[in-house]
Amino acid sequence: MKFKLESLNLPKVSAAGMRILDVLAKDDYSMNDVAVVVAEDPTLSGMMLKYANSPLYRRYQEVTSVRNAINLLGAKNVKLVVTLAAMRSFTSVRSVAVEKLWEHSFSIALISKLIGAQINRQLAEEMEFTGIIHDISSMTLAANFPEACDEQLKLCSEEQGYDQLEAQAFELDREALIDWIATTLHMPSTSMDAIKQLYGIDEKAGVSGKAAANDESSAQCQASILALAHNIDQQLHGNDLVVVYQHTQQPVPKLLETLNLSESQLASIIDESREKLGERFML
Repeated sequence: MKFKLESLNLPKVSAAGMRILDVLAKDDYSMNDVAVVVAEDPTLSGMMLKYANSPLYRRYQEVTSVRNAINLLGAKNVKLVVTLAAMRSFTSVRSVAVEKLWEHSFSIALISKLIGAQINRQLAEEMEFTGIIHDISSMTLAANFPEACDEQLKLCSEEQGYDQLEAQAFELDREALIDWIATTLHMPSTSMDAIKQLYGIDEKAGVSGKAAANDESSAQCQASILALAHNIDQQLHGNDLVVVYQHTQQPVPKLLETLNLSESQLASIIDESREKLGERFML
């Protein structure tokens, strides 16, 4: 099945979402300004509360105030929730593949955040976003071709991953699809480069300079975290997951060495991931 990139539907940020992004782009905004705009949109309000009460942020008491949810999430993750709301509206089609990809993306975001936290706090926040959007190319295809993607999901196995079946079914140039989505939705370049590396897509040629080298190093680190998160996710979920062949081919000892993590840190990440993912959560 062939398709033109321009023919695909993509998520669109709501009017309230755009106003929130405009507020956050100012130098002198306050979180109260954000809360006022969020309160105008029931969908965004509900998403903020749901995300703040997810295993990523869960506290002893449920967060019931939108203002408290916004303060808990912070500016960076308010932006993430705006993106999630757009994606969730976009993927409202009845599709097993879409729901499985949502669940999988959330699991990888949570595990990636825990891995990042073992390295530094800023990386943990960045990995939350990258983890959530790492399947955005598959999500886009599933939202546009739900029946075909549901059939692929049924055939998914450890021997033949969803990514391989997807590439065969759509004669897919994944790099072109990811680049198009990144450009259209103004996604962070480091996150998108990390996702491409996760799929084994070659790095861009002709990039040079200190800043480019730092960006490349950051993308490589994020890609390694995503790969380790997929190995942990597969261990925790067994057969109840979307098997993505390309993502689990790097040996865990090599990934630990790359990220400078110990076996004891890995065990801690696995235990905390198991605890937080014990209750099934849907975005």
